[in-house]
Amino acid sequence: MGVSFGFAIASAALYPEKSIVMVVGDSAFGFSCMELETAARHKLPLKVVIINNNGIGIGTEEIEENATPKDIAVNHLLPSAKYEMIAEAFGGVGKSTDSYEELQGFMKEMFQDKRIWVINVRIDPYSMKKAQSFQWLSTAADTEEDTKT
Repeated sequence: MGVSFGFAIASAALYPEKSIVMVVGDSAFGFSCMELETAARHKLPLKVVIINNNGIGIGTEEIEENATPKDIAVNHLLPSAKYEMIAEAFGGVGKSTDSYEELQGFMKEMFQDKRIWVINVRIDPYSMKKAQSFQWLSTAADTEEDTKT
């Protein structure tokens, strides 16, 4: 986690004519988000889409107002964090959404713009990855079983 910015900055420097889009979780974004300053300083218009579940792995819907540090699980991140505002601090555009339709509109707008963008996409904090059905993810035993049926 946290290596995306280095890869994205290198890609933007090597391919200035292309739009470089970095898709990253909220935790990984938090590890190195100040690299947006590096991108801004070098005039590299990175596009960042944060998949935000308010946590590392499984997130949380809320953190109680009177919670003490001992009450907050170590993998929970602040649900009200406005990560998109970091883009604005460096002259870019920040947007936040939990709507697929709104995300589509932001993405279209983002690709027409030559500034840094951060789109904070809030998802269900308890969502899990879906089972994969790609052949290349199968083991040899899985493949043999599939050919028998």
